[in-house]
Amino acid sequence: FGGSAPPPPPRSGAAAACMMFPDHCGDFKEGDKVKVTAEGVVLFHVQPKEHPDGFKVPKGAEGVVAKLATEDKQGRPVSTNRPLIVKFENPKFQAHFEANELEKA
Repeated sequence: FGGSAPPPPPRSGAAAACMMFPDHCGDFKEGDKVKVTAEGVVLFHVQPKEHPDGFKVPKGAEGVVAKLATEDKQGRPVSTNRPLIVKFENPKFQAHFEANELEKA
């Protein structure tokens, strides 16, 4: 069809996932210090014997973005609904969050 340019090559990894779901990644990157702004975030994967109804992450809890879960082990983009893995120290745990549940600390 004439002089139309070919499409750009597909992006891979975190760049592709954040392009597909920019509201999920926000402007966060690994190593950022963050604070939980959302109320009522409940984790059900932590010590079920100690927290049979889940562990409620307190609003204001501070942690560090440990990873952007935007690609699988083979480097292919994945569409996680909570791609920001945040590591907390007290108590010690890590959990997945959306960008709208956090702010930079």
